[in-house]
Amino acid sequence: MVVQNKSKKNDFIPLLEIIKEKYGLLNIFLIIFSIFFIGIFRTMANYLPEEKKLSHLIWLGIFVNSIIFIIGILPFCNIIKKDLFSINWPSFKEIIIQLIKIIIFVIVLVNLVHYFEFFYSNFL
Repeated sequence: MVVQNKSKKNDFIPLLEIIKEKYGLLNIFLIIFSIFFIGIFRTMANYLPEEKKLSHLIWLGIFVNSIIFIIGILPFCNIIKKDLFSINWPSFKEIIIQLIKIIIFVIVLVNLVHYFEFFYSNFL
């Protein structure tokens, strides 16, 4: 029993290891760092009195941290873009046919609700 628990523990790959391999800790640190400091600068912009505000420095901090956030999120966007281009999308004709089916289904469903409401109010 103890041996099985140790083998199961070794087979388990923690989420942090997957994130390290796929995205890198630097990118995740950049995202968390920038979100944290964007929040701090935005709070400073909202709650400091007008006399004590250095509004141009606060907005510069928000801008710089937004750029850091964009740099940190680019690897995620590249992976998503690769995944989207690897999908076999249906043809335009199939998409239109599915949309028509959905519209007809919704029309029938709405009419059924109205008919049941009519019968319920008049006959019951």
